[in-house]
Amino acid sequence: MNSDMPEAGKMPYGIPESAYVEITDKQFSADVDKCKFLGYDNASGNVIIKQIKDADGRVWIKMSITDAGIKALNRQIREITKNKAFSYYYYYNDSALKFMEDPIVIALKSFRYTSVTSPGENEHHPYGMVYYDMSKLESKLDGSKKEYYSYAKIEGDLFKLTENASKALQATKEKKLFGIDLSKVEVIVSKNTAVGSNIFPGKYDNIVYGTAGSKFPTQTFYPDEIDNLRGDFFVQAPDSDGFKDFKAIIEIPKKGKSVSYTQQNETVQTPKTEVNMYLTGEVAVMGDSRPGKQEFSYSIDGGNTFVSAENITDWSKVTHVKLDLGELPKGSQVNIKLPLKTHAKTTTDELQAYIGGSFEATDYTGFKTSGYINPAKYIYGNFAIISSDVWWDKNENGKLDDGETKAKDIKLELYSPNHDITINNKLIPANTLIHSTTTDENGGYELKSFMLDAGQWIKVTMPNGETKLTLKAEDSDMLKSKNSDFDRTSYKTAELPELVREKALDTIGCGLIKIPKIKTETVNLHVGEESNEGAGKAVATSDHPTVTPELKYLELQNDVADVDSQGKVSGKTTGKIKAEVTTTNTLASTNQAIPEDTVKAEYDIIVYGKVNYNKNHADVKGEAPKDNNEYYPSVKADGNDADTDKVTVLNAGTMKRAGYIFKGWNTQADGKGTMYSIGDTFKTGILDKDIELYAIWSLIWTPMEIPTRDLKVTKTWELLEGHTIPVNEIQVELFKDNVSTGKKLTLNEANNWTVTFEKLPVSSTLGGTNHNYTVKEVGESGSATKLDNRWFGVSYGGTMKDGLTVTNKEKLPWTPMIPPTRDIKVTKEWKDIKGNTIESPVEKIEVELYKDGEATGKKLELTKDNNWTVTFEKLEVADKLGSTNYYQYTVKEVGENGSAIQLNDKWYGVSYGGTMKDGFTITNKEKMPWAPMIPPTRDIKVTKVWKNFLGTDAEASVEKIEVELYRDGEATGKKAELTNENNWTATFEKLEVADKLGSTNYYQYTVKEVGEDKNAIQLNNKWYGVAYGGTMKDGLTVTNKEKCRGHR
Repeated sequence: MNSDMPEAGKMPYGIPESAYVEITDKQFSADVDKCKFLGYDNASGNVIIKQIKDADGRVWIKMSITDAGIKALNRQIREITKNKAFSYYYYYNDSALKFMEDPIVIALKSFRYTSVTSPGENEHHPYGMVYYDMSKLESKLDGSKKEYYSYAKIEGDLFKLTENASKALQATKEKKLFGIDLSKVEVIVSKNTAVGSNIFPGKYDNIVYGTAGSKFPTQTFYPDEIDNLRGDFFVQAPDSDGFKDFKAIIEIPKKGKSVSYTQQNETVQTPKTEVNMYLTGEVAVMGDSRPGKQEFSYSIDGGNTFVSAENITDWSKVTHVKLDLGELPKGSQVNIKLPLKTHAKTTTDELQAYIGGSFEATDYTGFKTSGYINPAKYIYGNFAIISSDVWWDKNENGKLDDGETKAKDIKLELYSPNHDITINNKLIPANTLIHSTTTDENGGYELKSFMLDAGQWIKVTMPNGETKLTLKAEDSDMLKSKNSDFDRTSYKTAELPELVREKALDTIGCGLIKIPKIKTETVNLHVGEESNEGAGKAVATSDHPTVTPELKYLELQNDVADVDSQGKVSGKTTGKIKAEVTTTNTLASTNQAIPEDTVKAEYDIIVYGKVNYNKNHADVKGEAPKDNNEYYPSVKADGNDADTDKVTVLNAGTMKRAGYIFKGWNTQADGKGTMYSIGDTFKTGILDKDIELYAIWSLIWTPMEIPTRDLKVTKTWELLEGHTIPVNEIQVELFKDNVSTGKKLTLNEANNWTVTFEKLPVSSTLGGTNHNYTVKEVGESGSATKLDNRWFGVSYGGTMKDGLTVTNKEKLPWTPMIPPTRDIKVTKEWKDIKGNTIESPVEKIEVELYKDGEATGKKLELTKDNNWTVTFEKLEVADKLGSTNYYQYTVKEVGENGSAIQLNDKWYGVSYGGTMKDGFTITNKEKMPWAPMIPPTRDIKVTKVWKNFLGTDAEASVEKIEVELYRDGEATGKKAELTNENNWTATFEKLEVADKLGSTNYYQYTVKEVGEDKNAIQLNNKWYGVAYGGTMKDGLTVTNKEKCRGHR
C-alpha cells in the first residue's frame, strides 16, 4: 500500500490522500461497492474507491478521501480533543484516534470459480483450479513485522510527534508509512453461484475472465499475436445437482456474423464480427474435475454436419465445434481450450470479433435445458499510436512554451516506409498512406499504425497559405518532447524509429507559425508633387509576443513616379503603378529560412492630373465649373482600358457674359486649340501637368430658341335619335410626325369637350422642318370604338392652325362591328432525296407565322403526335372592319436559312406551298451529302450626308471621302469611295451573314469614315462632327455636320 502526502492544513495530519492495494492475480477484480477505507464505503460519499490500471498495466484498488470525508474526520478529531488546549495527541487521552482502528475492507470477486477466506484467516479454500496468494496482504503496510507501528505518515516538516504523542498513538518516532493491523483486514471473494457455461478469450497462456466496463470478457491482441489466440470454454454443474448429459456447440467468429446470448431472460445479439477467426487444430481439455466422456467433432458447412478430427484436412474451414461431455456430476467442472488465429490486417481500424454458442443439458429426471454460452469478445488492435501536440509557436523558437495555445483541426497523415512491405500477401507500396487524423480542441492527435517497422513518417497539412511550420528540431532530438519535428519545406518528419507495441510514441510535436501581415494604402499624388516618407502607410503585424516586424520599402524608378528606401514618392507623370514593401519574421535569418519568411505586399501609386476650367475673359460674371475628378491613364485586370483618364466636358457653370453666347471649351485661350462642346469626352493620356480648358464666347447675332405652338382639340358627338352621350369623358393622345408622344388629355362636359396641347415645338432644330401634330382617341381601333355597348365610328378633322376635331358618330345597332377572322392550317411533309415520303429525323419542329412579310412572334410546334399538322386560329382578315387591305399570311420553319436547314447533321431543302384558304405545306427534302452549302450573303449600302452648323443640307467641301467596313467592331480592311459622281453612295457587296451556314451568330457590320477621330474630322481646314445612323437592312448613313469656324 502506498500513500500520498497531503497538503498542509488541508486535512488532519497523517491521513493519507490516497492509498493503493495491488491485485496481482488476474482471476480477481475489486468489488468496490463492498470495500471500505477508514471505515467508510463509496455509498457514504466520504471516500472514493475504484479499480485502476497504471502505466505498466498493473491493477490497483485506489482509495481516496473526499472533502466530505475530511470534514467527517475533523468532526471526530474535534470530538476527542475538544477539552485539550494544545494537541489532540494528548498523553492522557485514552481514546486518541481510536476511530482509525475501523477496518479497511478489501473485497474481491472471482471471474472463474469461488474462493472464500474468512476474516482474520490466512488460509485459502479453493474450488476447482483457483489458487490465490494471500502473502501480499500479510505485510505490514509500513513494511515492518512488528506488533505495534505508526498510524501516521510522518515526512518532512509537516509534523513531528512528541514523546507523549508517540506514546498516545503507540507509535515510534520514525518516519513510516500509514499502517493497519491485518487482523482488521477483511478479504471477501464472492462465490459465483450462476449455473451455466462461459467462454473466455485469451492469447498465449493469458486468459481474460472479466473486463471492467464491458459486458463481455475482452481480449485485445495485436498483429504479431494473431497465430496464438485461444478461446477457453468452462462449464460447471450446480452444487445441488448435476447433469446426466451435457452438449455444447461453439461458433468460430466469422465476419458479418452475430452471436446470440441471454440478457435479462431475453435472447439478444452481439454486434457483428468484423474479422474472420480460424481454428488451428483440435480442441484440448485443460481441466476436468471428473473422469467422463470427452467427444469432440467439427463442422465445415455452417453447423449442419459434424465429423471427427481425422476427417478435417484444413482446420481454417471449421465453422463450429461440438463438445459432447456426457455426465456432469454436481459441482464438477470442465475447461476446454480452442486454439485460434486470424489473418494479418492492413488497416488501422480496430476490428472486433465475438465467440459464443449454445448448450443443451439433461438432468437426471430427463428434463432438458438449453441456452446460450456467455460470449467473449476479441479486439484486433493496432501496433502503436503516435501522438503529441500541435501548437501555435508564437515566439518562433521551435518549442512548446507555457502559455502557447494548441491548434485544432490540423490534418496529419502517417505513411509507410520508403520501401515496399508485404503483409498477409498484400503488397504495401512504399510511402503508402496508413492513417490520417485531425487535431482536437486541445491540439492533440493520435495516428494509428498496423506495423512496427522503422522508417514510417508523418506529414502535416497547412490549413491555409498564411500558416507555416516553425523551426524543426534536430533529428537526434526527435524523441524529446515539446520540440517541433516537421521539416519546414517538405512538411514531413524524419523517419520514425521502430515503434513499440502498446507504448505510444508521444514526442512528435508540431509547431505552427503565422507569417506576418502587411496592410497598405493607395498613394494618391498630384503630378509634380512629392509625398512624405512612408506614403504607402504600411503596417506590419505578427503573432510574436515581443518582436515587431520591421518594414522595408523597395526603391523604384519609373516614368510615373520614383520611390526611395524611406517610402517617399515623387510624382512625375500621370499613371498608375505598383510598388512593394517587405517584412520578415524571426526565422528569416536562420539556416532553416524559407521564402515565405519574407513577406511582400504591393501598394498602388496613382499620380493624377486635374482639368481646370478658365473663364477666359475678365468681364465674365459667375463661376466656371469645377472638376473634382483625378485623371490618370490605367488598365483593368483584364487588360482593357479602365477609362480613368476619360474626361466628360462640363457645362458653363454659372458663367454669363453680356452680349455673348457660350460656345464651348478650348485647349487654347485664343480658340485655336482643340474645341470641346458640353458633354464631349476625351482622354487625357499621360500628363506632366494639369489640363487648362478656356471658355469660348461668340456674339449673339441670331435667335437661338425654337418657336412653339398650341394645338386645340374638340370632341363632337353625332348620336342616333333619342340617344345621349354614352360616357362622362374620353382621352385623346398626341402624335408627332405619326409617332406617339405619350401625352394624353381628358375631354369631358366640364371643359366643354375641348382641350389644348400647349407649347409644342414647331420643329426639332432652329429653321428645321415643321412637325406635323395629330391626335387619336384612346381606345379607337379601325376607325371605330365601343362605348357603353354602343359602336361609334371615329373620324378626325381640322388643322393644326384652327384646331383638330374628333367626331364620334353612332352606328346602327345591327351593323356588325366584329372584324372577321380566319384559321390557317400548316402541314409538314418529309421527303428523301428521290422525293419519297420518309420518317421524320427529329421529334418536333417549329413554324413561325408572318403577316405581310413581318414576323408576328407566334410559333406552333409540329410533332408526330399531332400528325405534323397545326392551325393558327382567329387571325384578323384585314387591318380594320370593312377594309379591303387584306393581310397576307405566310409561315417559315424556325431555323431555316436560305431555304435550307440542318437536322441531325443532315441538310434538307425547305419549300413552301399551299394557300391561306387550303392551308400551307412545308416540305423538307433531304439533300445530297455533296450538295454545296453556300452561306448566305448581304449587301450593305452606305450614304454620305453633308450638313452646315445649323443642321441644314450643305454642299460637300471635298471631292471624295472614304469609309471603311467594320465587322463586329473590328476593321475588315475593306474600303469604299464616296463622291459626287456616285451620288455620295456606295455598296459593300456579298458580305457573309453569319460565321457559318445555319448559324444564328449574325455578324454586325458598321462603317467608319477614314480620318475621323473621336467623332470629328478636318476637311479643307474645316472641322466636321461625324455621326452614324441607319441599319444594315435599310443602309447606313455617315453625316458630316460643320462645326463653328475655329472650334473643334
